[in-house]
Amino acid sequence: PPRAPAYPTPAAIPSGAGPVQPRYGAPPPTQHRYGTTAAPRPPRPPGVGPIPPPQQSGFPGFSNGMPSPGTPSRKSPRIDPAQMPRPQVDSAPLRDPPKRFTYSVDPATAPPPPTCNSIYDHPADDWNVSPRYVSCSSSTTLANQAQHKRTKLPLSLSVRPLAKRRPEEHPLRLVDFGMKGPPRCERCGAFVCGFAHFTERQWKCHLCGHTSDLPEWYRCAAPSGRRTDRFERPELASCSVDFLVRGDYCARPVQEPVAVVVLDLSFDDQCLKDIVGDVLDVIPHSKLSKLALVTFFGDEAHAWRKSREDGSNAACCVVREGFCAVPSHQWLGTRDVFAKTCEAALEAAPALRQAALQGSIHGCRHALECALDGLRETGGRVFLVSRSAPKGLDPTTSLLCNFVHVSVDAFWLDDSGRDQPRFSRELGELCRATGGLLHYSDEINVDQFRQDFTSATDGYFPCHDEIATGVSVIDGAEGCSTAHEATLKIRCSTGLRVQQIYGAGCSLSKDELNVSSVRAATTFCVDLERFVNFEAGKRIYVQCALLYSDPATQRRLVRVHNVALRVVSKPSEHYKTVCVETAFSSLVRSALVSSGLCRALYIHDELADPARMQISGDALKKARDTLQTTCVEALYEYRVACAARSPPGQLILPESIKLLPLLVLGAFKGSLLRSASPQAPGADACERAATLELAMCAHPAWVCRCALVRGYLFPRDVGSLNPIPASATACAPLSLLDCASHLYVHIAAGAAPDARTALRLSYGAATTGDRMERIDAGLNALREQMARDAPRPPPVLLLDEPSLNGRASLDAETRRQRRRLAARSDLLIEDASAHGPPYVDFLCGIHRLIQQRIAADRAR
Repeated sequence: PPRAPAYPTPAAIPSGAGPVQPRYGAPPPTQHRYGTTAAPRPPRPPGVGPIPPPQQSGFPGFSNGMPSPGTPSRKSPRIDPAQMPRPQVDSAPLRDPPKRFTYSVDPATAPPPPTCNSIYDHPADDWNVSPRYVSCSSSTTLANQAQHKRTKLPLSLSVRPLAKRRPEEHPLRLVDFGMKGPPRCERCGAFVCGFAHFTERQWKCHLCGHTSDLPEWYRCAAPSGRRTDRFERPELASCSVDFLVRGDYCARPVQEPVAVVVLDLSFDDQCLKDIVGDVLDVIPHSKLSKLALVTFFGDEAHAWRKSREDGSNAACCVVREGFCAVPSHQWLGTRDVFAKTCEAALEAAPALRQAALQGSIHGCRHALECALDGLRETGGRVFLVSRSAPKGLDPTTSLLCNFVHVSVDAFWLDDSGRDQPRFSRELGELCRATGGLLHYSDEINVDQFRQDFTSATDGYFPCHDEIATGVSVIDGAEGCSTAHEATLKIRCSTGLRVQQIYGAGCSLSKDELNVSSVRAATTFCVDLERFVNFEAGKRIYVQCALLYSDPATQRRLVRVHNVALRVVSKPSEHYKTVCVETAFSSLVRSALVSSGLCRALYIHDELADPARMQISGDALKKARDTLQTTCVEALYEYRVACAARSPPGQLILPESIKLLPLLVLGAFKGSLLRSASPQAPGADACERAATLELAMCAHPAWVCRCALVRGYLFPRDVGSLNPIPASATACAPLSLLDCASHLYVHIAAGAAPDARTALRLSYGAATTGDRMERIDAGLNALREQMARDAPRPPPVLLLDEPSLNGRASLDAETRRQRRRLAARSDLLIEDASAHGPPYVDFLCGIHRLIQQRIAADRAR
């Protein structure tokens, strides 16, 4: 029944009367920008009992799965901003020590979000895979297949097989079974692990249930299905292990560290010298490394024959088709020989520019095909450094790279602001298919190139002249964090299968893919699907096996990660263990592939349709609609399954996925799904396309930080940065905005002159003054924290607003700075922009769509 009004209506207020006060309790709530907030209560009148707490105002209200106390106000059309879910502004990632988490199967607990700074402790028993290597969208699954499908949440794994662990964490141990290799299931090929059921002479596979005989040297007593020596064998005492393999696992000798540098001669002479100097500084002196040089300009590519030790006999062969006319023994040399060849190429650069055909544009394609043809027998890596647009790339080039085990890393220093994302997408897809990365920059920044090149070559080139073959090296605890000639295989329990693998490499089938290069940050997103019902209380398993070559020790290894998921019967138990960041990254990749913005690469793909290689406004709109629809359906299904008795006017969000609407809106406004017009893609279209290719093979922490930006203030004393809400950086004199793909350092008009000068010096700006230790220390702490999850070092963009205010010209640098300022403003989720509404309006829209679904169900 309707309640009597707590305050007199306007008609009952006599004219000339002062403000109306309630008889007891708090005065009327004061209006807020996004809703209503209660004012402080006056002192209690004498002789009056305890005053009940004021009711929660705002409409429709927010609750963590339970109705909020009190009756929500039906007069307020907005959501109370105090009740809106937001991430915690915590200083733990930079200041406090990391939090410790013990991963196990029972009881199933939700691990810390991937963006948190955590140390994962190995349990004494009942172990599971460390979230450092494999993070699950949920550590449980529902017993009923149809019920799990109705949740609309993906059942996915984020696999980072070669992730760098912390020194405090449990190391991976290496096991050597000799020429015969580790015991494997005779039916599905799964590797033996601690989840299997053993007898003295046989073992039962934990995936397919097949029983296989154990070799005599591997037999042991196993009461109750668990071996008595399980704590002495690394493959049984841990869910992650390295197997040293030989024989059938090695189709050819382990690949040597071979690399070809493909250099664009359209840079000016000084820039070419700086680029070559950075390459030589990063590559260590070692006789084991073999390097070659290919240059291009216009329509011509130049394959350079290696010079002698004295620098003579260096020459180039002009190539206008996709083949290498120089034999491998004449163009691959050591690092010192490569330096002499680069000197000869720099001297001949002016003459080569003058002789090349100026009107042609296919020199980059010819240079890449020349490098691939020269590495056909040896395999290796290609480092492309280009200023011009890589036009005319053949879609079948990525398939050739996988067959010959060649990885391509591209460094595109684009200072022209190109608005054709097709070029960036073609090059990014080629890099992703081979295990490399596209490092795009909208300016010629040699310092950023040096950081990117250092990150791309980390762990690949040896630092010594001989391969260490001692027992201490061969029987090391674990392999390196860089590998090549890799194959990833995913095996699942009966009733579970792989639906799609997103990430680097080309898929041989739905559950297997080849990738030429794997690094510590390389991440594979595995979407699983169910086709049977499971028994509640049981477990289902997934095994991820990566066969790879270790370039440091020339070993062939298999890294195995075993994942266990618990089957539950109640939806409420399942929602408690959902990791919203891993689920969101899977939803983003699915939306990108289903809309056509990115492709899932297969070995058996036919030639790509050129029309599909364009990022159009229709595809972008489809991706945004798909992501928003999935968000609404997931929240609606939770309401139906766990909060059906709640009032229809109340927004119910589960604790585990309460940040999903915020992440979706951040993707709309950020660099992932920022809207664009198909008629005018904009000057940053290539940069946005490169970011999408990075998102396909990036860790969930990186994807979520692209959507949910973090704000920081520079400290007053020496120390790390001070975290603040991202919206608060708009009014700070010196602030930093971290959106994963970029670091926006903003200098407002009210900044102190000495701090402004020191900040400019920290980023290499041409100015005079003194550096500040507090600024350098804060930036170094943030870069160290980001290096664990970022696929590439994020470019630091200095936005000096006082210098732009007095600039009347519209040169290229001014336009670039103003474009960056606009992009930074779009990242603030709380405010409206051209790419999306403010957060409160978006959350109201989500609630309105859920109410429409509820009304439609009741009408049926």
